[in-house]
Amino acid sequence: MIERTGRVEKQTAPVEISMSQDITVRHCSIYDVPRAGINISEGTWGGHVIEYNDVFDTVKETGDHGSFNSWGRDRYWELKDLDANTITAGANRELPRLDAVKPSILRNNRFRCDHGWDIDLDDGSTNYHIYNNLALNGGIKLREGFFRILENNIMVNNSFHPHVWFKGSEDIVQHNIVFGPYRPIRVGHPVLPLVALLIRSFDPAHAGDLRRRYQKHFAARERPGARHRQRDRVAFAFHVAGIRVHLIEEQIPRRHRPETDRTVRAGHHQHTARKILR
Repeated sequence: MIERTGRVEKQTAPVEISMSQDITVRHCSIYDVPRAGINISEGTWGGHVIEYNDVFDTVKETGDHGSFNSWGRDRYWELKDLDANTITAGANRELPRLDAVKPSILRNNRFRCDHGWDIDLDDGSTNYHIYNNLALNGGIKLREGFFRILENNIMVNNSFHPHVWFKGSEDIVQHNIVFGPYRPIRVGHPVLPLVALLIRSFDPAHAGDLRRRYQKHFAARERPGARHRQRDRVAFAFHVAGIRVHLIEEQIPRRHRPETDRTVRAGHHQHTARKILR
């Protein structure tokens, strides 16, 4: 457990990794700090494993940062005679990994930042694999950089932030659950829409088929006192970047309007869900 660091100097981190290789940060609780909880200050030389950590209540006295933060700023980053949008298409393909020689891994962590991003890969951070993380508030940002895989993460109350993304970045973003559209900044090529591949509704009468196919059972049933043939729950599913997400919409007869069950938050998320499903 690490808490209340940075009482005098604010540009600090409880865990600071710099010019090293194969560092493991595991099973740490980090909170109440002025800036990042875990910071990797450049790409040299990678191979780090950040896992099973709980990092929250961060970036309390600074800004433009995250509960996890990294910088790249490696040798390739400010080369004047190379086009970053095409660098991976030619003979200089491996230049971004000249310093970040091994991938760094973030997995199975819980991050929350109320004053920045939950995970912030800034300034050309390169060669990362980020998966199975729970981002509770600030979303995940990737700025510049190359060879990053972002998959199987959940971004609660936020989304994915691609900033200054190079066309030839070789980044892969897939199978994440987000709570809103992507939020790109200075991205010169299209970002795939949040809901793209499949929208399907399921007849409540065939809830058994739904369970067999997707291992979930949202059986519809008549509520006592409901109107004739009215169901209290209707099951829907839609496809988000390769992950099927099920929403349950509940009919409350006395209010004469649909209201979502607790699988979708009340308020604007409820209306967004209905809008998507239409």
